[in-house]
Amino acid sequence: MDILKQVRRTIVESFHEISVHGFIFLVKRGNNILERLIWLVCIIVGFYGIIELGSDTWHRYQTSPTVITMDRSKFAWNTSFPSRTMNKMTVCSDKKIDDDKLEDYLKANPLKFPTDDSKENARNFIKNLSLISYETMSDFPLGIEGNIKPDEYLKLMSDLKWEFHPEISSGTSNKLILQRIITERGICDAVNTKTAYYNSYDYWKDNRWDLVEPNITVVVHPLELKPSQRNCRLDNESEELLTSAIYSFNLCRSQCRFKMALKECKCIPWFYRSLDKNGRRYPICRPEGMRCIGKMKDEIITLKSSKKKIECDCMANCDNSNFFTQSIRSRVWFLGANLQWGIIDYPKLQLKRELIFGLSDVLGMKNIIINANICKYPLMF
Repeated sequence: MDILKQVRRTIVESFHEISVHGFIFLVKRGNNILERLIWLVCIIVGFYGIIELGSDTWHRYQTSPTVITMDRSKFAWNTSFPSRTMNKMTVCSDKKIDDDKLEDYLKANPLKFPTDDSKENARNFIKNLSLISYETMSDFPLGIEGNIKPDEYLKLMSDLKWEFHPEISSGTSNKLILQRIITERGICDAVNTKTAYYNSYDYWKDNRWDLVEPNITVVVHPLELKPSQRNCRLDNESEELLTSAIYSFNLCRSQCRFKMALKECKCIPWFYRSLDKNGRRYPICRPEGMRCIGKMKDEIITLKSSKKKIECDCMANCDNSNFFTQSIRSRVWFLGANLQWGIIDYPKLQLKRELIFGLSDVLGMKNIIINANICKYPLMF
């Protein structure tokens, strides 16, 4: 009984001293039971309102703290020439294999290719392998693989690659950099992009996962907003990508195809990185596996299906530039292929993602809620 009295005394004293309005009237002497019940209901309703308002505020902070606005101050912008951003300009030559290198490879491996028939099969296999894509996998020839193992495919494509040496100029003193990369259309060359090195054979071969250069274009502090809050990802936020050290929307979509091929056909095409960040190695598809993937080429290319659900929730890049084709002109050029591209009109509109509801706003709302009076005046009877 002494303990109960002591607890009751403590509660009464606490309610008398508490700054939140209403609690004192629950224990104030002279108030009848009806007054106490009315104040209790008032307090419960007040706390319910606080919880609802707090939940809405927190939900807003988690889901929509940013807003996209239009910026028209075009004279202050530094417009990047295609393709300094994630949207790289990539050139894929129709000729992938150097015939002289191929012949030297066949001659240097007489034990693998002892007869003329085995050499001819290897030629056809290697040339078909170099031209592989999701569109052509369903027609990949069988029975000509010979002694070439799947783990050798990528190295072989890199070693026998036809050297593409285009003349590249920007019309200014700026240098346009050409980087050989591995794509879903084989080995190609990317022009003027800072992210291509992460998809190069040398980077993969050395089992590297480090960032080559720091990102200096970030304007949103990663500690203030999570990716799910701003609905975009920074270059260095590649935690969800198993086979890439850097994030981009296209790399994320490639991983979705990677996972889909692995799930449905138990292997991946040779143009994907077979060793992930966790040290797990994935099997490379033989011709039978390529045909398996080719049967679902429409689904795996579009990542859409009417028969099953394909999960691929890829966020856009926070710092991204989109270039649209305004005009295309072609003519016969007797000296070989000639490609020119450039900016006809400078951009006049820029979309910016701005923070309108940050953590400081949430804390400010919390203070307002705590200091709010439940009822301003006591009830009088």
